[in-house]
Amino acid sequence: VGLGIVLTAAERATAQAAAVKAAELAAEMARETPAYGYWRWAGQHLVRFAVWPSDADLSALADKSDAAWQKLGGRPADPLLHPDVLLDALVDEKESKPNTNPVLLFVHGFGASSEQWCRLARQMRLQMRAAGLKVPRMYAVDLLGFGHSEKPGLSYTQHLWEAMLVDFTLEVAGAHPFVAVGNSIGGGIAAGLASNLKSLCKGLVLCNTAGQLDEPEEYAAKFAKSKRTVGASTLRVRDHPASLGELYAPPPVGGQPLLDAFGYVLISWLLPQVSKLLRTYYPTQPEAVDEQLIASIVRDGTDPGAPNVIASGQKLPPQRPLNEVLSPEHGFGGPVLVPQGALDPLSGAKRSQDRAKSLAVLRPGVTVKLLDAGHCPHDEVPRQVAEEMVSWWASID
Repeated sequence: VGLGIVLTAAERATAQAAAVKAAELAAEMARETPAYGYWRWAGQHLVRFAVWPSDADLSALADKSDAAWQKLGGRPADPLLHPDVLLDALVDEKESKPNTNPVLLFVHGFGASSEQWCRLARQMRLQMRAAGLKVPRMYAVDLLGFGHSEKPGLSYTQHLWEAMLVDFTLEVAGAHPFVAVGNSIGGGIAAGLASNLKSLCKGLVLCNTAGQLDEPEEYAAKFAKSKRTVGASTLRVRDHPASLGELYAPPPVGGQPLLDAFGYVLISWLLPQVSKLLRTYYPTQPEAVDEQLIASIVRDGTDPGAPNVIASGQKLPPQRPLNEVLSPEHGFGGPVLVPQGALDPLSGAKRSQDRAKSLAVLRPGVTVKLLDAGHCPHDEVPRQVAEEMVSWWASID
């Protein structure tokens, strides 16, 4: 005879509330699988990218004839559920172009990949449609050295990744107007991209961005003293290599072999701790750290060439400060949204909130929203980030 368990009204209410919360979390954590393609940067290095179709893309696919679909293996009931078919269709649809919306370009942080944007892509589709907005085409790229992209024996710097993104935007995204969205070091790279392609960039979203950030008065004093931006100084270095000095010094004693050995040791220490480390980076919703996220990072860290890439994080050269790349005079002067994880354990909560305040007063047109999240708010609280982006979307020209 089974023993019945009788719950009180309060216990039933608590159980029901917990079930509702679990369902809501599962819905928020769901991913939209993209179509993946490959692009050979500068005719040499293989780079993987993800693409999520726009509403215009889906409309064009719906209008495609049965004969055209037959060449691709038959018409799918829902192209979003068949990413390989979807990519073939987008490539085959030579006349298909993104709609009049700017495309979205997602840029991941150090050690991550395009896969970390699948949750935000799904939330953007849901919430833009709910707001009556047309969903743009969305891209995410595995920066060279990360994800499924090639990991050649290069000296990896922010300048290399910036140059790669410029070429990707012009060649793969078709030089279409875009909104760049970056996290961590990807935020600094996205800001550099916006500065380099300012006429094409219509907006910039920085999720817990890396990058030097001075108080406006402090930066103004530095600029008044030197009379030269960091960008101009970099070009001077290019033309006068002898002026490199110690800023771009080669690896220390032991050279590249020592750097590779350091990378091997670092990866050997990191990989067994990926799950634990990630959960500290997602303090509000550690449940977001699932097996798929862990497996993608572990897999990428075991590729040939990965130690050199990881070790490069210890010798990154100075980058143009955010004050410069986000200034109308020297960089990007358009709208900027900062959905900032206020509980970022990587920098510390106080520093994260202080940086958000500094960005808020950097110049007009910068909108800051503090979120109860850690270092990766786009993946930890994607619904909230999407809500902020959809509300901000009206400021884009």
